[in-house]
Formats: sequence, C-alpha cells, structure tokens
Amino acid sequence: MDLDCIPTIESLLEQNAICFTGRPDLIDRYLVLMDLIIPIETMALLDEIGSPFKSFEWNSYPIYGSETKNSKVKESPTLDCDDLSLKESITLPNRPLYTVHLDEDFTVTAHVRCNNGYFDKLIHKKIGVNPKRLTHSLKAVTRAIDQSPAFFICTKCNKLIDANFKSQDGTATCAYSACGRFVEQHFDVLSDKVTSSLYNKDISVDIFDDYIAISIGLITWPHPHEPSFEWVIQREMALSSTPRQVKSAAKAIHDSKIARGKCKHCNESMNAGHMFDDDTCQSCATGVYGVVY
Repeated sequence: MDLDCIPTIESLLEQNAICFTGRPDLIDRYLVLMDLIIPIETMALLDEIGSPFKSFEWNSYPIYGSETKNSKVKESPTLDCDDLSLKESITLPNRPLYTVHLDEDFTVTAHVRCNNGYFDKLIHKKIGVNPKRLTHSLKAVTRAIDQSPAFFICTKCNKLIDANFKSQDGTATCAYSACGRFVEQHFDVLSDKVTSSLYNKDISVDIFDDYIAISIGLITWPHPHEPSFEWVIQREMALSSTPRQVKSAAKAIHDSKIARGKCKHCNESMNAGHMFDDDTCQSCATGVYGVVY
C-alpha cells in the first residue's frame, strides 16, 4: 500500500503549511481532538512532574486571526493552471498549502501554486455546524486533508505537485513522465513525518480483499542454530481507512518496539529476534553473562 503520496497533518503543521482562522476555541478544540498538540495546562503539569514527554510547542503552529491572516497571506486571484504546467523563473510569495476556517461554517481551502501565482481550491465545506455534532464535523476536516484531491507526492521526483498533473495510469507520478517540468509546491517531502519509509525495514502494509494488514518483520528460531524471518500481522484495518489512519497505526506498532530492541551493553539496535531479553542482545548475553546457546 502506498502511504507516501499524501503528507501527514503532523508534517503540514510542522512546516506551517496549514493556516487556521476563525474561533480560537474551535481551533484549540480541533488540535487537541486530533492529538496534534497538548494544551498549555497539560504541558505545565508535565513540566511540574518532570515528564520526559515531548510535543510540539503551542505557538509553533500558524494560528492566525482573520485580521492577521491578511498580513501573512495576501489574497490572489483565482487562476486557471491548465495551460501553466511548465516551470518558469518567477518569484512567488509563500502561502500555506491549506487554510482551515472554523466558525459557524467549516471550510478547508487548498492554495495551489502555479506559474503565475496561486489558485484557491475549496476541498471541504460544512455549512451551519451543529454543536451536538461538533466532534464529527472536526474529524471531517481531518478526513478532507487526509484525502485531499489538491496535491500528491511524486514517487519519482519526490516533489509535492498539483494533483491536476498526476499520471492517469493510477501511479503516484507526474503525468507524461514530466518530472521537473511541473511547478512544485512549497513543502519539504524529506521530513520523516511525511512518508512511511521510516518503517519499511520493520513494518509492512498490505491490502487484501477485505482488510488492510499491518505486519512486523520478526526473526524467529524454529531451530537453535537456524533463524527464520517472517512477517507477523499485528493489526487489521478496514479498507476505508485513510492513509493517515494507516500510517498512524504503523507508527504506533513501530514505536512499540515489538520488532526491535536495544542492548544496554553494546548500545546496538537490532531485530527483537536477536535479543536475549529486553535489555541484552544474544552476543552480550554470552560475553557478559556466559550464556551458552
């Protein structure tokens, strides 16, 4: 399963690629609900008890009021980029990839960079949000960005590209193999929060007929001197799961260290199958404790 064609919300926020406008209480509610930020009160409590937990700082995200937004992001006319695919030597002001507006109505607007400026593409709108369905409406905002039709990451040139120029053959590549000729968006795809390549050594994601499987690669010992490698399914997810949901689940499994361990003696990280126990690898168990296999 290709999880790498759409940036994660974490990476978008980290690079100031999402601008929030509207009611501050709804913005705070959204960030906390999506587990993308920790409230100031919680951070103060963690500091007080000396917790090693780390998170993004509250002010690291571009949370703008409507009047601030005008000075940060200049309005630009709607442009038709159908005939503006070739890159030219131009200087454009940087804009966020998305503006999320949370007020009486919820909207998500993509700002797509092209040769002559930007054109704005409304990808989500919820009119008259019902307070009793607030959580549902906020989650819909995340789904809109998760499944955004505005951008994709080309697997060949590794750039964020206007989705209008995505190949029609079903692959996440530039149309007509024209890598380097299309205008790239202002976004660094090399961040380890953007793609799932960080987990490829230990984690496998596969799509079957009726579910998505997340597996870990484990070394087992069916015989004392004959190790074997196998993929062991850790979680099954619905086919309707979004890339972000799958990627988050894969990250949780990866971070649980089920597949890997670190020896306190040699300080080496390795597959859990080469560990004697939680803190000692097999080699150090022999050298330090005299274990004979």
